[in-house]
Amino acid sequence: MAEIQKSKPIQKPNSTSYLRHKRQSFWQILFPLMIGVLLFLGAASLMVLTVAGASTGINTSQYAATSVIWIVIPLMLAALLFFGLVGGLVYLLARLLKVLPGYTTRVQLIFEMVSSRITNITNKAANPLVSIKSFGSAVSVIFKNMTGLFK
Repeated sequence: MAEIQKSKPIQKPNSTSYLRHKRQSFWQILFPLMIGVLLFLGAASLMVLTVAGASTGINTSQYAATSVIWIVIPLMLAALLFFGLVGGLVYLLARLLKVLPGYTTRVQLIFEMVSSRITNITNKAANPLVSIKSFGSAVSVIFKNMTGLFK
């Protein structure tokens, strides 16, 4: 078995750019995240205290209205996104329909030309077989008529 080599621990550089990066990552990422978590925990604890019966000065109907707002806002944003998508598709299709008839006419003419050439080729290929079958049918009708005269 191959031996697994232990890697050396990564040494953190002490450059000014690295220290600035650490400071910026705290103030731009971690600090706002901690503030958001604290606000969420505060709102949750206030809600629990109100529902438990402690006098917080907040009516529970306000929580009901607030929760309805928090439910409706994402739905409205999704509907707005869907409306924008459908509106964009309608706009693009309207523009496409202005350009499309010229190209579809060309494509239709090409397919009609191909269709007529294929019809001519198949008619030429089937013509010998059809003429042999029709000659044979004519001969059999003639013999049937001749044998019908003598009956």
